[in-house]
Amino acid sequence: MAEVLETVAKKPELVAVAITDHNEIAGALEAAKKAAKFGVTVIVGEEISSLGGHILGLFLKEKIDRGLTPEETIRAIHRQGGLAIIPHPYPHYRGLGVDLVETLVKSPHAEERPDGIEVRNGFPPQLVFANQIRKLNQKSWHLPEVGGSDSHHPNSIGTCWTEFDGSKVEDFIKSLQNRQTRAAGNGWGVLETARATVSDAGRHIRRRFRD
Repeated sequence: MAEVLETVAKKPELVAVAITDHNEIAGALEAAKKAAKFGVTVIVGEEISSLGGHILGLFLKEKIDRGLTPEETIRAIHRQGGLAIIPHPYPHYRGLGVDLVETLVKSPHAEERPDGIEVRNGFPPQLVFANQIRKLNQKSWHLPEVGGSDSHHPNSIGTCWTEFDGSKVEDFIKSLQNRQTRAAGNGWGVLETARATVSDAGRHIRRRFRD
């Protein structure tokens, strides 16, 4: 965790870093406690595996269980005063899928609607879809856009980001609520992409052996 915070401290252009481990919040809480020593700001979050796909919860206080419906997951995020963000919405990357995003955006229940959508993700294969996601959002969903590095290693932290007017986390929240955020970034480098690809392949093989 110290390596992550040291890396963020060397990137003064980053107002804050959101730490969103898969189905876990302990690391983000630990980082938030240590952040002041490094002069950085940590947004406590979690990448939650809902029954429909991944959903990001930002500004969380407690872990949210995996295996809930997308609607239940978003409601659980909002009950904590958090923000629900749809990351990499395409299903082949464990995203929710276009049809499900459409359903959530049009939900008659405000507490089930997402607060933003990731239109730029640092993993290079995801960048292939970036323009398509942005166009879909502008045409149909009209959600505030965010960018995220989706980093799994300190080297790729800050390779994609969310731009907004201001210099504080409160300014980010306000910009998101006013739909004034902008997604930007060029994504991971070759080495980090290769490392992640090998790691994912290894997890897939181990999972198949377990099954």
